[in-house]
Amino acid sequence: TLLARDIADEARLEVHRLLARAIVLLVLAGEGQLAEPFGDGRDRLIELVEEGKQAADFVGDAALRANTRYASAVALIRDRGLHEGIAEYREALVLAREAGDALAEFAVLVRLGHQLNSVSLREGWDVLQEAHALLCGGALADHLDARTIARETASLETMIGVAAFDLGRFGEAHERLVRGVEALRRARRRRDTAWALSFLGQLHTAIGLFEAAEATLREGVALFADDPPPSGLRGYLRALLGRLYLQWTPPRLVEAREDVRAGREEITASGGYRSVSTLVDAYWAEVLLAEGTPQALREADAVLAAVETFGWARTEITIARLRARVALAQGRRDDACRLSVEAIDRLNRCGGMVTAVRTEEVLFTHAHVLAAAGSSEAAHYARDAAKVIREKAASMDDPMVRTSFLERVRLSHDALAAADSGMVSASGP
Repeated sequence: TLLARDIADEARLEVHRLLARAIVLLVLAGEGQLAEPFGDGRDRLIELVEEGKQAADFVGDAALRANTRYASAVALIRDRGLHEGIAEYREALVLAREAGDALAEFAVLVRLGHQLNSVSLREGWDVLQEAHALLCGGALADHLDARTIARETASLETMIGVAAFDLGRFGEAHERLVRGVEALRRARRRRDTAWALSFLGQLHTAIGLFEAAEATLREGVALFADDPPPSGLRGYLRALLGRLYLQWTPPRLVEAREDVRAGREEITASGGYRSVSTLVDAYWAEVLLAEGTPQALREADAVLAAVETFGWARTEITIARLRARVALAQGRRDDACRLSVEAIDRLNRCGGMVTAVRTEEVLFTHAHVLAAAGSSEAAHYARDAAKVIREKAASMDDPMVRTSFLERVRLSHDALAAADSGMVSASGP
């Protein structure tokens, strides 16, 4: 009968609605874990997300469709690639706005802005400012209580602090990241606090506040002291600690090797985010480069050659730059030139700035490669590196911090000295 068909249709709609919601919850519930919830079943997770999208499309609810695209973006960025995930976030944003769902719109803006930083820092910054305006404009007051708004404000503060760091606005970045860490600590949000500490630790490292960086990263590791291995986030924090020891003046090579190695092994065992594991591979190659033996250099080149970038410009640039350094150390000048040009070209296509990449490091490496090739352009790139360093220093109001960045960070000190003298060593940074 017509009534029976109507009841069946309504039941079918509800089944699809529940299926879509369940899949969204499944993906987001496992999102805080770097470990893959399906073991080796990454493809199955992507299939489930597609089923959720189809179920939401069947229901026709724009808000539900936005949520399934959001979950899809999370899964794609974790397991497939950056650009696929960004495309899903963009679609989720359109649907959230179509549904008039301010809460979903805010969630998408935060994630989209953070991920866009890996493609265009300026666009990512603008999207994060949209999220900030939505949060501060009262649009979420009817959806979230005061405690939750405070928590989301702290998380967004951290995201904007990371973007400011990547844009070279170190003073603003430090203020925002410190506020974000303190607020997340008070809220007892362990994983969010750990991520915030990882960013603050990286900023401290970049500025040359090595003791502060060590304390910050050790605090992050300690948050997971009672967790059984493997823990992907703990592994990442430990790898960052090892990289700090490599940046220390003078380098603490034994500790750098131990912590990067252990962190890399743990994050690999966890089946963690590919975007993080590729960076840790690069840290390991940096340790091998610092050791500098023929065997270590061969291993570094093999590690770097095996890295998949998954669409992240930061990984593409970092790998090309490090492979150029390996080639230069091995006396392969033509290969070093080709790889360093590749890093410079990719950096320029991103407007000269990329998240998790020190622009001055790419420029100064290229100066060394050109000097080894006997090119008169070497001094030009050294001056460009020095210019970036001085701009970053100018963003810091605290004279002590500014001095630390200019004098304790080897890259800053060496690039400024080379620019002032007009001489670049051909032996490499």
